[in-house]
Amino acid sequence: MPSMFRNLSNRMTAPRLARILAIIGTVVAIYLHILFGMNAGALWRDEVSTLEVATMRTFAEMWANLSFESFPALFFVILRFFAGVPASVSDGSLRVFGTAIGLLVLFAVWLNARWLRLGVPLITLALIGFNPMVIRYGDSIRAYGLGIFLALLTIGAMWRLIESFTLPRVIVALVIAVLSVQSVYYNAVLLFALCLTAATVTLRRRQIVQALTVLAIGGVAAASLLPYIPTMQRVRAYSFMWQEPFTVSGVWTKAAETLGSPLPFGGWFWLILLTTAVVIGLWAALRTPAPTDDVANHDRLLFALMALFLGAICYAGFLRVLNYSTKPWYFVTFVAFAATCIEMIFSSVGRKEKALLARSVCALLLMGVSFVPALQGLEGRQTNADIIAARLTRTATQDDLVVINPFIYGISFRRYYHGVAPYVTLPPMKDLRTHRVDLAKQQMMSAQPIAPVLRRMAEVLHAGHTVWLIGGLNYVPPGRQPFSIPPGSADNYYAYYAAWSEQASFFVQTHSKTLAPLPVPCDQPVVRYEDVPLTAIRGWRSGPGRLEVLKTSAPRLSDPINPSLP
Repeated sequence: MPSMFRNLSNRMTAPRLARILAIIGTVVAIYLHILFGMNAGALWRDEVSTLEVATMRTFAEMWANLSFESFPALFFVILRFFAGVPASVSDGSLRVFGTAIGLLVLFAVWLNARWLRLGVPLITLALIGFNPMVIRYGDSIRAYGLGIFLALLTIGAMWRLIESFTLPRVIVALVIAVLSVQSVYYNAVLLFALCLTAATVTLRRRQIVQALTVLAIGGVAAASLLPYIPTMQRVRAYSFMWQEPFTVSGVWTKAAETLGSPLPFGGWFWLILLTTAVVIGLWAALRTPAPTDDVANHDRLLFALMALFLGAICYAGFLRVLNYSTKPWYFVTFVAFAATCIEMIFSSVGRKEKALLARSVCALLLMGVSFVPALQGLEGRQTNADIIAARLTRTATQDDLVVINPFIYGISFRRYYHGVAPYVTLPPMKDLRTHRVDLAKQQMMSAQPIAPVLRRMAEVLHAGHTVWLIGGLNYVPPGRQPFSIPPGSADNYYAYYAAWSEQASFFVQTHSKTLAPLPVPCDQPVVRYEDVPLTAIRGWRSGPGRLEVLKTSAPRLSDPINPSLP
C-alpha cells in the first residue's frame, strides 16, 4: 500500500496536477459561458442599441451614429456581417454569437499561457473564467468580449516580440495592436502601458531598434484612431450630461463589484492578491540575481510588474478624464489584463515547481469558492422589457397610452413591442433606435418638454382609458410642489430626469383615481440594470386632493440612466 501511494505521488507531479486543474477549470468555464447564453434571454437596451447601429442601412449611417455608442467600428462591422442588413437574426442566434466570443477569450487565455511561458493557465483562468461579470458583459452583444480577447492577445504578442525580434512577430504584434484599439477605447490606454513597458525592457537590454519598433507599433495603433476625432468631438459636446465628480471610493466600489465577482468579499481578495503579487515581484526583481537565474524569466517579471503598474495608472487616469458615472462593465477589460499580469508575476518567482504548485493551490481555492456563486450570478436574464412588451401587445388597446420613463427603456421596448397602443417616452424622443443623447440635450434646453406627454395622458385618462407606465416616477410629498429646472441651467441630465419624474408624478397624484403596480411574471431573476416595473394608471379626477401613496418610483439617479459610455 505505501508503495502504491509513492508511485501515485511520483506520477502526480506539479505540472501534471496543474494541467488537470487547468483542463477541468476550462471545461467548467465553458459551461458557465453556455449557461449565460441559455439564460440571458432578450437583448437589453445597450445590446439593442449596438445591434441597431451595426445594421443601419449604410456604412455611412452606421459611422455617423458611432457618436451615440461606446466603441470604435470593429465590433459593429463584425456584427453587421453576422446579423445582416436589415437585421434578420434571432435573439437566440445572437446569444450563440456572444457565447462564441466568450469562448475566444478562453482560447486567448490558453494561447497566452503558451506565448508567455506559463505552462498552463491557472490564476488567469480562475479570475476570468469564473467571473460572472466578465462572462455576462463579455458575452453580451457589446464589444467588451472582443476587447478582452484582443487585449489578451496584445500582451502575448508584445512579450513574444521582446523574446525574439523577428519580422513575422513585428507584423503580428502590429496587426493585433491595431485591432485591439479598434475594439474598445480602453484598450488604447492599455496598449500605451504595454508599449512603454516593452520599450523599457528592450532599452534595458540596450536594444534601441527594438524599443523604437515597439513605440512605432503603438504610434500606428494610435494613428488608426484619428478618423474618430470628429466622433469624439461630437461626444464631447454632450458628455457633460452623464458626468459626475470622480472619487477614488466611488471608482473602487464599482471596480470591486467587477473584480470580486461573484464573491461578496472578492474585491478585497483581489486587492490582497494584487498586493502579494506586487510585493513578491518587487522582491524578486530587486534582489541580486543568482548566476543560475534565467535572464529571460527576470525580464518577463519586469514586464509583468511594469505592465500591471502602468496599466492600472493609465486606466484610472482614463476614467478620471472621462468623469462618467462608472458601471461594473467599465472594468471587465482591466480584470483580464491584470489577471494575466498577476499570473506572469507568480510564474516568474521562485523555483519553477514550487511556483507552479502555489499557483495551482491559489487557482483551486478561487475556482472552488467561486463556482456556486458564479452559477447563481449567471441565472438572471438581461431584461424583462420583452415580457412587458408581450403583455402590452396582448392587453393594451389603441385608445390606451404607454409612457416610458426614463426614455432609455424605450430602446429595448421598441424592439419587442408589436401592439396597437401608441407609446411615448418622458421626455419625447423622436428616435429610439439608440442612445440619442443629442435629442436628450435638446429637451434639456427646451421649456416644458414633457407638457405634450402630460396632455396626452390627460386625454386618455379623461376618456376612461389606461395609461401604462413602464419605469417609474418620483413621489411628491403632500404640501410640496414638483421640482422644476429652467432650460439649460443644470450641468447634467440627472437633475432634469428627477424634475421630469416629479412633474409627471405630481400630475398622476393630482388627476388619476387609481395607480396599480402590476406583476411582471418571470421564472428567472432579472439583472437590476433593466428590471423594469409596470404600472396601470386609470381614472380622472379634476377636484382637489392628491393620491398620497405612489407605489412606483423612478430608478435612483445612481442607477443606469446613462448609456454605457464609454
